[in-house]
Amino acid sequence: TEFETRETYDADVKKRLDNLRSFQAQMQMKQNVMNSLAEIVEADVPEKFVNREIDARLEQMAGESKISREQLASIMEQWPQDQRDEFMDNVRKDALSAIKSDLAIRAVVVAEQIEAGDNDVEDEIIKYSQSSGEKINKVRNRLAKPGVEKQIRQDIARNKAVEFIIEHATAK
Repeated sequence: TEFETRETYDADVKKRLDNLRSFQAQMQMKQNVMNSLAEIVEADVPEKFVNREIDARLEQMAGESKISREQLASIMEQWPQDQRDEFMDNVRKDALSAIKSDLAIRAVVVAEQIEAGDNDVEDEIIKYSQSSGEKINKVRNRLAKPGVEKQIRQDIARNKAVEFIIEHATAK
């Protein structure tokens, strides 16, 4: 094994668990902030936006389960009606919350004039290349496609806005 003693193994396990707990705490704080953002947005969201987000979420669920959207619908048809209704109500609530928190984040991007600079884009390219194992030039070539770099810059700016919000958040 890679550990010479039980103590080094135990220390490694403790370190990994501490890192996992820290990550979980950060994710929970981010989720709490996102929920709070959604609560403060009072604007009515057009039904077609909500439906589009619901569709995207169902498509993502199917993809993560490695099944088609039709197979997911077929599975859901086998559920009792009350379970289907509850499931879809939860998907709708999550979709609406995501849309509202995104609107709030976009407002922070504009208000705080948050932008993604060239260094931010380069850092993102490097991170993606390292995590995916793709060569960096291949990742850069993909950025050359219309709209891709703009979308990455928007995503980076939104992530910066979330970090800004978390840094300036106060507990209720």
